[in-house]
Amino acid sequence: MEPTPSSPQLRETETAPAIRPSPLRRVAGLFGLLCAGSLAIAATALGTLTIQDRATARQPVAPPPLLKVETIRVRASNHLTTTEHYAGRIEAARTSRLAFERSGTVTRILVDEGATVAAGDIIARLDTQLLEARVAELKARRAVLEAQTELARLTAERKKKLQDRGFATGQDHDNARLALSGLHARVREVDAALKAASIDIGKSVLVAPYDGTIAARRLDEGAIVTAGAPVMDLMESARPQIRVGVPLDYAPHLTIGNTYKVDYAGTRLAARLIAVRPDIDPATRTLVALFDLTPSPLVRFGATADLALDISRPAEGFWLPLSTLRSGTRGLWTVLTVVEDEAGARVGQESVEILTIDSDRAFVRGTLADGTALIAEGGHRLVPGTRVRPVEAIVRPIEVRPMG
Repeated sequence: MEPTPSSPQLRETETAPAIRPSPLRRVAGLFGLLCAGSLAIAATALGTLTIQDRATARQPVAPPPLLKVETIRVRASNHLTTTEHYAGRIEAARTSRLAFERSGTVTRILVDEGATVAAGDIIARLDTQLLEARVAELKARRAVLEAQTELARLTAERKKKLQDRGFATGQDHDNARLALSGLHARVREVDAALKAASIDIGKSVLVAPYDGTIAARRLDEGAIVTAGAPVMDLMESARPQIRVGVPLDYAPHLTIGNTYKVDYAGTRLAARLIAVRPDIDPATRTLVALFDLTPSPLVRFGATADLALDISRPAEGFWLPLSTLRSGTRGLWTVLTVVEDEAGARVGQESVEILTIDSDRAFVRGTLADGTALIAEGGHRLVPGTRVRPVEAIVRPIEVRPMG
């Protein structure tokens, strides 16, 4: 609805004058706006600079802790002991081919291969019927001779009495006396034959001459054997030996009666030297040495074992654990040492040459000095010049011991 000319609103609008700001007031407003903007910009810049300064400010950093290293102190040695290994063959101290001393028919064999026997045990028997008959014959003959001897003794006594009384000549007495002596000799002859027959009967029984194990059985019952034909092979199992060929240069290092080391089937055995043959083996050009081994159920005759012979010779150097060695140049090796100076301990380096290696250690020579402290492990984490803190509480000296 449009207002009418007579409405109060229209009359007020038409009668109110227009209010306009003066130029001076407008300039003052603009100046205030400019000042406010400048202050905001300055505050923003100041905040940005403050944040940047805080971001770029370096805080003091504490130095890292020194790395602890385990050290060992080396000791110089004027000799080098190495272990030389020589292969040998294990054998029984005694091996016999058992046989009968007389011919005959085998009636019984009481043991078989692998059986263990003791000295005196019966192994086999021969037929002894003929010998037993011979013994019976000789005993009967001896009984006859004993009767004849008794008669001859009585006759000689009577002849002696008659001679004393003058009723017999001296010749009669002598004949009776000598006849008695002949009969005594024949009795002794029969006794000797009986003893021989008894010995033959005893030799018809084959017995073990010593404790051992039957290695082979060569005959069975019913076989006819001749004297000396092998029946059984017996090995002395309680006393194994090893036969080793030793080079001539190393023979002076052997002493009869001393104990040496033998490696067999992963086991270390003790061996006592009992003999060194004076002749040289034509095949190997070595001296044959015989050792008594410590009895063991693991030992098998015919097996191979190694004699570990310690050889000592003059040499200047040091025994070092393999963990201390690092590969160097031109065939040399290096070790890291601990060097003390005014600032503390630092890592140093020395060059060495390996002369020999024994399991987890090596004998070296080089620029090391006696008593030098080596870094035992962890050398791959260090370089020469690095500051470290050696742990003296766990310093361990290198033990100089024979190899093997």
